[in-house]
Amino acid sequence: MRTIAGAMLIFLMSILFGYISGFSVSKMLEDLGMKISTGLLALSFAFATFVAVVIVAGFSFLGLASKKITVTETTVRINRRDVVFDNIARFYYKDNGISDALLKKGQVIFELTGTGEQQMEMDFVDNPQSVADKIQSLLNNYRMRKLNQFSDLQRISRITADF
Repeated sequence: MRTIAGAMLIFLMSILFGYISGFSVSKMLEDLGMKISTGLLALSFAFATFVAVVIVAGFSFLGLASKKITVTETTVRINRRDVVFDNIARFYYKDNGISDALLKKGQVIFELTGTGEQQMEMDFVDNPQSVADKIQSLLNNYRMRKLNQFSDLQRISRITADF
């Protein structure tokens, strides 16, 4: 979708540059034997741009609606895929860009180990900093419980080794 938006932007900029430099689309079409008014050409282009924007926005919304994060005691479910806390090497959030700042949206990126993927990204997350802080807190609690379990097992094994 970004490619389509980029192509539309390049096309718009080329028409604007052509207009500034004196290039006339209607003159070019007249040379080819077609007679189209400039107003009709501008209206057609505006309609095509509107349709392209609606299509890009629709696909963005569908992508946004299908992505959800669910956090449990030991796992994070990202896009219907469970990732165990043990497999999360680190994660961070990004909220760069004017639109992200205005909409308070951003990305949460998980770097993984022990899975087939190296990282998973969540786009369009509401308040990415607070989401990352909550996940970090749960991850710290999980790791502390694992450390306590390991310490308890070590203590028990030292006690039972004496008998």
